[in-house]
Amino acid sequence: MGRRGPPKTPTNVLKWRGSWRGDERQCEPQAPPGDTESPITLSSDAQIKWDDLIPRLDAMGVLGSIDGYALARYCETYALWVKTKEFLVSAGTTQAIKDAKTGVYEVRAFPQVAILTKLESALSRLEQNFGLTPSARANLAITPNKGAAQGRNRFFAKNE
Repeated sequence: MGRRGPPKTPTNVLKWRGSWRGDERQCEPQAPPGDTESPITLSSDAQIKWDDLIPRLDAMGVLGSIDGYALARYCETYALWVKTKEFLVSAGTTQAIKDAKTGVYEVRAFPQVAILTKLESALSRLEQNFGLTPSARANLAITPNKGAAQGRNRFFAKNE
């Protein structure tokens, strides 16, 4: 049986949030920063997404050199989601299928509808891991400008 409960929050995320627990963990392995090279197995559509995301994630400071595999899965999943979405936009979500025994036509959803739903769920989980959604970034705290007035003092600061 696997571990129960939600996954542990990484120490660097706890520190960004300003949590005291970020200072408690001393033995958590850290991914070294560095260039994340795209795997040669990426499809051309996934490579386009990769080239778009790498500079953005690097600027956010959430990308380690070991994160390439998870990012490759995200890019491939995204590329497959785009293709599935394009199919459903062009063909619609349902199809008429003739029953072999009765000869009556039934309207059924394309299998791509279920595939799209599963891809969206997978993308959502991966986006949370990389901080690609507003809710994933909502708990990240930034260090305020030390020269700026804090709390109530910002309203009573002297104008110079």
